[in-house]
Amino acid sequence: MSAPRSQQLPLSLLPWARELFYHPAQEHRVSGGRGILKTTSGFQILTSWTLSSPRQGTGIYTAPFHNAVKKMVWNEVNTWLEGLPVKVKLGENATDLTIRLIDGKFLAFIGLDKYDRHRGIHQIAEVHDEVARSRKQAFEEVLGPARMSHKGPSLDITTPRGRNWWMKRWEEGTLPEYPEVVSWKIKAEEVGMISKADLAKQRARLSESMYLQEWEAEFTGADGPVFPSFIEKMWPEGHLMPPGLVRQEMARGGYMVGALDWALSGTACLLWVWVTKAGGLMALDELTCTRQVPPKMMTMARARRMIPNRIVLDSQCWANTQVGEGTDGRTIYDSFRRATPRTAYIQSDKRFQPSIVRLNELMTLEGVETFPKFCIEAGKCPNLTTQLLELQEEDIKPSGAGFRDASPCDAVDAIRYAAMSARSGVGPSIQATSAEKGPLWNHLHPGASRAQDIQTGFDSLTGEPIWGART
Repeated sequence: MSAPRSQQLPLSLLPWARELFYHPAQEHRVSGGRGILKTTSGFQILTSWTLSSPRQGTGIYTAPFHNAVKKMVWNEVNTWLEGLPVKVKLGENATDLTIRLIDGKFLAFIGLDKYDRHRGIHQIAEVHDEVARSRKQAFEEVLGPARMSHKGPSLDITTPRGRNWWMKRWEEGTLPEYPEVVSWKIKAEEVGMISKADLAKQRARLSESMYLQEWEAEFTGADGPVFPSFIEKMWPEGHLMPPGLVRQEMARGGYMVGALDWALSGTACLLWVWVTKAGGLMALDELTCTRQVPPKMMTMARARRMIPNRIVLDSQCWANTQVGEGTDGRTIYDSFRRATPRTAYIQSDKRFQPSIVRLNELMTLEGVETFPKFCIEAGKCPNLTTQLLELQEEDIKPSGAGFRDASPCDAVDAIRYAAMSARSGVGPSIQATSAEKGPLWNHLHPGASRAQDIQTGFDSLTGEPIWGART
């Protein structure tokens, strides 16, 4: 039986949300079109459920990504709580995204991109916003087991995302063998928050399947994962590689390269990638940062681990100039080059579709006898892992020229650059270049042969260049 509803907390709910709120089912699942006030209804319902619970504890509000929770919900829910005629909020922690309520209750706002850190939580009520875009593993490994101890009321509320894992979860509410679950499908036109004229414009702009999904909450079959071959399991079942096997493969040869997707106003990502002798990719580490200038980002990178000798940089950095005092109209590339003068920056190959094809080819697993051509060191690169799992075909621009602006894709863009630049057959004593050591070394070794200034390869473990005459 669900927890009793509070009769003292004033709620502002649309008719569909009010029907849901008073329904006696324990689990509520809503497939809703855009513009039906899913988020606003969700946090009001969660607050009332939490305060009405006979237990002390925490009501949780989840979304696919931590940043999304903070941007879309945090300020709105605090404004609403502080404007209530009855005092229910006692304090907040903006770092942990938790709110302290009366009667020893709490609200916690959680991003499921890092769901594993929330093991041990036992929620007394829960609302899962845009759950169709959240990771299935979060519910299987953390939220589902945690729910068994208290079995408080729950609500899934989302716009569908193709016929993915959540469709089956929603269908449980239509089956007699799940009496504790009830499901709704709410169309935008039924709610009336979006005018018929605006809906008509959307229908004309979008494909029929996309319109039905986004505005009428239908489970269309138009979408699928961009990287269907990627498996988040340990090798040989998947693409996660134990650190010991990573080091063994590095010792066989190859070279280190950085791959950097740049965005000043959004999220920038630097990946440390080892290119194997077979031309495969091993993602070793990542750095993501928001609203940082190039020198600051590279300082953060240097503190994390050794900066690669070469970095494949987002090609737009050669075209875009910086704005601000003291920049002198320099490009973003110039700023990176000045921040790390010993690093060679290479323009990325921006071709989108070929890079997607290339990555999917590399992800093809060939059994335990063959080392995979794509892997991620276990415990590293959480954003890359999440984006490879979550990016869907609907996240690609209609022109096919890249991902949509609202889609988290910085780490995937970086690994695309690495995939398009990788070359096979490169070992620790191959690929000579004409790169010189520099004026200080030449000053200290005035009689040295010019052959000693030739870079003959890269150290197989550190990725540092090897200098000297080629033998």
